[in-house]
Amino acid sequence: MGNRQIRLAIQGLRNQIDSHLDKINFERTKPEPNEEVIRHWQQEIDAFTERLERLEARLAARRRRGRG
Repeated sequence: MGNRQIRLAIQGLRNQIDSHLDKINFERTKPEPNEEVIRHWQQEIDAFTERLERLEARLAARRRRGRG
């Protein structure tokens, strides 16, 4: 995976995180929010965040080595 693909993946993950946070916030405005679906979205956010951190670290390492 090249630097450009890594940056695109990072942006895509950030978009997914923002989308899921919007879904959670909307669900919480309901009189009876579905906690199960909120929990599911939060688990996905956690997975996206973990992947995002790994990709950011990979990109930073490449920059330190002069490849970015």
